[in-house]
Amino acid sequence: CLWSGRVSMTPDEVLEKARRHAEELGFDPLEVYEPWLPVDLWQQALTTLHGFMGHGGATVMLAAVLIRLMTLPWNLRALQKQCDRIELMP
Repeated sequence: CLWSGRVSMTPDEVLEKARRHAEELGFDPLEVYEPWLPVDLWQQALTTLHGFMGHGGATVMLAAVLIRLMTLPWNLRALQKQCDRIELMP
């Protein structure tokens, strides 16, 4: 980060720093990680998007838009049911 006066770290340096902090907090970074399937799929999707886009902020924005698009049918159905209930009110 040039604006903060610090030198940017390589991905390997970031990973090593994260491992050191995890060990200081009492976690074993070498322990087998077995995430819940939906969490694992979402993590892989974000990693893939980041690999294609190369920018973390843009990845998060695109992921938010994709979630909204994937849940659009449920949102529209809920909105329609709410409108139907309002029409039936006395």
